[in-house]
Order: sequence, then structure tokens, then C-alpha cells
Amino acid sequence: MKRKALLFIFEGFCEFEISTAISMLRSTHDLHTFALANHAYRSEAGLNVLPDMTLKEIDGADYDVLIIPGGDLKPIAEAHELFRWVANFAEQGKIIAAIAVVYMF
Repeated sequence: MKRKALLFIFEGFCEFEISTAISMLRSTHDLHTFALANHAYRSEAGLNVLPDMTLKEIDGADYDVLIIPGGDLKPIAEAHELFRWVANFAEQGKIIAAIAVVYMF
């Protein structure tokens, strides 16, 4: 059975920063996208992406890896529920790939 990875998407996320990581993970992990709400999000280059699930629907225990792309972080600057969830994921010793300025989470 494949391991599972999560990719967080948000308005203005930078899709080119994650392309290599998600391409490499596809052979070893099932990749699932998630967002704060269930609607399409437009990437920095204009790609519309519909998340597989929302933050509230995720059981972090089911996932091994979390990818958080860079981009325009203004839309998630006050996403305290997300910050708490990411901190909990990290406390479990799981892998987090925070790209560009996202490491400031």
C-alpha cells in the first residue's frame, strides 16, 4: 500500500515550486490536495485547482508528508486553524516541505 501525502492549496499558490516534489512523490505516495474551504483556487499562474478535501476533513494520522507551496500568503495570513494543524503534524515527527517563505509558519 502506498503512503499518503498532502498538498495544501490556497489562492495564489505557486504551482511551479511544487512540480518536482509532487512528480517524485507520485510513485511512492497517494497525493491528496486540501484547502481551507471547498472551492476552486487559482494558482499564481492562473491554474484553477479544486481540492480533494478541506482541512476539517483530514485525519493527519493517515498522512506521512505535507507540502506547503509558496506564493501570495496574504489569503492565509490569519489561518490560525491551519497553523495549529501544521504544528500538530510536525509534533508527530512527520515530514513537512515548506517552500519559499512558507517556512515562517
